[in-house]
Amino acid sequence: MSQASGGFASRRFVLGAVALIGAAALLGSYLWLRDSSLVRVEHVKVTGLTTRDAPAIRRTLRQAALGMTTLHYDEAALDRAVDAFPAVESVSAEADLPKTLRIRVREHRPVAVLESGDGRHVAVASDGTLLPRTSRGRLPAVKVDSVPAGRRLGGETPTERLVLVLAGAPAELRPLLDRAYGAQDGVRVAMRTGPTLRFGSPRRIAATMSRWSFSRFCCGRIIRKYMMPMMRMVGTSRLLNMSTAPGAA
Repeated sequence: MSQASGGFASRRFVLGAVALIGAAALLGSYLWLRDSSLVRVEHVKVTGLTTRDAPAIRRTLRQAALGMTTLHYDEAALDRAVDAFPAVESVSAEADLPKTLRIRVREHRPVAVLESGDGRHVAVASDGTLLPRTSRGRLPAVKVDSVPAGRRLGGETPTERLVLVLAGAPAELRPLLDRAYGAQDGVRVAMRTGPTLRFGSPRRIAATMSRWSFSRFCCGRIIRKYMMPMMRMVGTSRLLNMSTAPGAA
């Protein structure tokens, strides 16, 4: 009986050792394969770019990706490679075995244009990132004394507050907005044709912005066909009264 038990234990030991050796061999083979020339990146496909820096960004990403393999690529390294381009918000990658890497670039989307006294016009994203090489299109303006020298607006500034309000508007509505500016009772946004929208004091802006959500149902053709004629008739009346109580800080 004891001999049978000993033989069974020996077989279990042998099977365990074989399984362990097999797993180590598979792991070693994978580690070898993932960095081998068999899966080295040779083709890089970059999508998602609209900025004027797109050619330079593609070249930079391609150069970084060609040092990787499709089984061992580094999204963080790709992101760092394009850190010098403010238009890039984030980078993601997906392997297409055996030798193709597909890279998706997510850009900062401009929500307003800074207009300085010296005639400069620079697009700005919702988080305050300056986008000097991004097409401005038809965006609402925010007047500033001068465009900041850094890559983004400083925190808790009146300019950033105005940008924050404009960022709360749906993208479909922004072409209808002319500019945002500060007033004694808070923030105001003038439409190109129609009334001036009033927002409250800084502490109430976040709550007020949630009211923009209704506008998603009246953008595009609905706004142009129904709301805009009414706004022209009313002029600067308080058709869309979003003001706070008079005298709000």
